[in-house]
Amino acid sequence: MGKPFYEFGSASFRRELHDQYLIPAARWFLRDSSSAYLLPQSSGSNWECAMAMEYLVGLTEATSAVEADSREIENRTVATTRWLTSQARTESDGAINWDGTQWDTAVTLRAIIVAHEKYPGSFADAERTFLDALEEGATKWLVGCVVSWHMETESRGRYLAGPADLAQVLIALMVLNERSPRRVERVQAAFGFTADASAIDEAVRVLLAQANSERISADSDRGDSEEFHYWVDAFNSGEVIDALTRYYLVYHESNSAASRGYSVRARDLSLECLRFMECTQSEGTWGGIADTCGTLYYYLLVGSRLKSFNYQDHIVFKALRWMCDGNQSMADGSFLHSSYTTVFYALALLEAFRNWELGRRSSAEVYDVALWLAPNLVSHERSRRLELELRLEDSLAKERRLQDAALRGRLRFRSVVASALGAVSTVLLTVIFGAANLSASSEIVDSGVFWGILGIGAVVVPLGVSAYRKDLGSRLHS
Repeated sequence: MGKPFYEFGSASFRRELHDQYLIPAARWFLRDSSSAYLLPQSSGSNWECAMAMEYLVGLTEATSAVEADSREIENRTVATTRWLTSQARTESDGAINWDGTQWDTAVTLRAIIVAHEKYPGSFADAERTFLDALEEGATKWLVGCVVSWHMETESRGRYLAGPADLAQVLIALMVLNERSPRRVERVQAAFGFTADASAIDEAVRVLLAQANSERISADSDRGDSEEFHYWVDAFNSGEVIDALTRYYLVYHESNSAASRGYSVRARDLSLECLRFMECTQSEGTWGGIADTCGTLYYYLLVGSRLKSFNYQDHIVFKALRWMCDGNQSMADGSFLHSSYTTVFYALALLEAFRNWELGRRSSAEVYDVALWLAPNLVSHERSRRLELELRLEDSLAKERRLQDAALRGRLRFRSVVASALGAVSTVLLTVIFGAANLSASSEIVDSGVFWGILGIGAVVVPLGVSAYRKDLGSRLHS
């Protein structure tokens, strides 16, 4: 693990984050010296390779501290790009995808494009020509995905896949449209779309329709609640608002009235969703491990695009503190030794390094501000929990009292029974031994024997009963 937060020195928090966590994460992706590729390639995962490439390229642009590793990053990224290109699958109609899935295809295609743009001199002319053919086939496949979503909605009243899948398709189509608008327009036209009703607009329309709404407590002290829009959960929502805010930035001044209307709605729901993330964080997390890393990444990324939004510093700090804890941030720079989680972990750290303004201050200031500004979000929940704990404690005490009373009742009953048995035993002994010493004329033959037996019985039986009752009494008081 990197240095714990509380050991950070006088340098800015972001610099400590950079040195202790960002750089080790980058080197973890490069650690397999026996391979020409980035580490995730060993698992055969296209999308993990793609997101690792996105992180490394972003890191080289954000800081010069990786200059010593920059050549290695370039070589591994270019080699991994070629491997990803070889994994593309061409359908009979010329459409191209990766693993036949929308999410993987969109993410992988974007990473390949980023690598070509970042390192143009590392690719031969034939490779750049093939990239053009790759974009043509992928555009056809992605537009076809939007058509399938539309048809599924119209015919069955349900959606083909999750909103995160469609969000990634939307981002990829916007990237492709920026690179070659004519190509996208031509492919869209083949599917029946027009300039005023494009596949991009249709994807946004469907995403907006997929939004869930829920009233959630936003101020636990006063019990106030707000209505928030979100998609499935915080992590999925992050991917969706990443796409929607990209759309807003490009189309909010569009000549198309429909596009302008969609863009305003996209901005408004994105802001609501950012508040949803803030209100649903619990102990610095949003559900699972990858979910927390991914949600923080999108919270920081999307928040940086919207001028009207200000980060809640305590939300960012708590998530970072949880992520960088030694229980999961490993000494080798990874997050639990898994590329699946490390890619989101690394991207979240990079986004905090880039865009979190408070991180430019010293670590002591970050701690102070994050603690001071943190609202009392859990006071209502804490009061309710304490109330329930007190009720439980009272119930357990009442149960113990009832059990003690029942035990005492049983012991008292046994004491009474023992006393009664003692009295009866004394009488019986008197009768039995008396009868044995009576003559036929009812005269006592040997009165000494009779009175001796009676005297012994009168002493022994009460002593036995008394000892038994004493034992019962001690058990009663215990």
